[in-house]
Amino acid sequence: MHIFPEHFIHLGFIKFKSGTCTIYLPKEAPYEGLVRGFRRQSLPIANFHTMKNPSLEFDRSAQKASFDHKARTERQNKLDSFWKKSTKSQMLFQDYELICDRAAFLRHETLSQLDSYLLQFEAQFASYGQVHWLDQARDAQSTLERITTSQNHASKPLSLSTRLAPELGLSSIFPDKPNNQTLSNIIIVDAQFLIAESGQIALDFSPLRNHTFLNGLPDLIVLAGIEQVIPKLEHLGTFWPLLAQTQRAQVSLSAFQLIGNTYPGTCHLLLIDNGRSILLGKGNQAEALRCIHCGICQKKCPVIQTAGPEAFPQDAQSPIDWVSLAHKPEKEAKSHLNYSCTLCRACDEACPVRINLSEQILLNRRELLVQSPTANSIKKQLKPWKWIMSKRKHLNASRNWWKKLYFHNFSRLRAKQKMKLPEIAKKNLGTQWESEKGKEE
Repeated sequence: MHIFPEHFIHLGFIKFKSGTCTIYLPKEAPYEGLVRGFRRQSLPIANFHTMKNPSLEFDRSAQKASFDHKARTERQNKLDSFWKKSTKSQMLFQDYELICDRAAFLRHETLSQLDSYLLQFEAQFASYGQVHWLDQARDAQSTLERITTSQNHASKPLSLSTRLAPELGLSSIFPDKPNNQTLSNIIIVDAQFLIAESGQIALDFSPLRNHTFLNGLPDLIVLAGIEQVIPKLEHLGTFWPLLAQTQRAQVSLSAFQLIGNTYPGTCHLLLIDNGRSILLGKGNQAEALRCIHCGICQKKCPVIQTAGPEAFPQDAQSPIDWVSLAHKPEKEAKSHLNYSCTLCRACDEACPVRINLSEQILLNRRELLVQSPTANSIKKQLKPWKWIMSKRKHLNASRNWWKKLYFHNFSRLRAKQKMKLPEIAKKNLGTQWESEKGKEE
């Protein structure tokens, strides 16, 4: 039976005897289905294969998707078309970099006074709607059931949300593909921005173009994170063009609309925390809350474009999601996604609000390592590596056969069955340069 290195890192060690395997766990094990807090647990060997490890499941699905060349070609063709349009639409801005700097500044200033802006928005919004504060994602389903029951709606709510629904666990409950035959008098939709000054909500109504409602305009259930508030209505002049450019590679704002106290239907706003306030109090890591959810980091990320968004969980299909998930209550099951980043900084360069995502992911990795129950054992494993890399002569002293052994047998290249790994050079670059220099002299 093959045991991956992750089992030893997280589980300590495993004993097989008389048809059972005894797993010696740390105080907190990141495996679903195991009782936390036990130092030891026995289970049949047959059940060992079914033990869920999100990290290994993701590795397998990503590896399979990465070698689907047809799907990769289709994704690349779509991206090429998007970037061509994006280049043209970006030229319509008088100074695109300046508007990005302004957007980053406005988001930073808003987060520094987020509590006061939220209270201001709630006071203004109360004139035509009701705010429901959700501390945890699991509160969303019960809140929605209470809203729909109290309103006595004739049809099931139709979910048009594409971003927050997976985080709240709503994707499997409500249909999310509207068509002409779908009739409803209540919809669930994501907010783009919440305007503190006037209590208005900025929405993207493009999914509603071909939708038929029972009685005029529908009642709205709007989903928004606490970080989506902006101070003034005039700031939409900065954020809406940026959002249209990065989401759709165009500058048309025809699908974006504002709703306020003149909206004829009932409006409920589900304001979601779910770890965001924890992230806000973490100094430099609060920078991740600047995000305007444009999705440009997903389009730029080479990892996502290689494996495909489908290989990732629904609520973690972009680098900014990997950053924020590490601060949410369910982080144990998805913290491994922070290690899928190659730190190429492509998302940093593309982000319209100047979020340094690679630095955020490094901070998450450090925090996850410190909080890991096996942190001391990992440090011990890294000591030989630290000694080898501390001086060049230590690295040069390692024989070529040892490098090959480590690279081919102990590296985490899961794709080695499907691709030929490069050969280790007999001499490093410095040694080759010195030998060539000696010949010339």
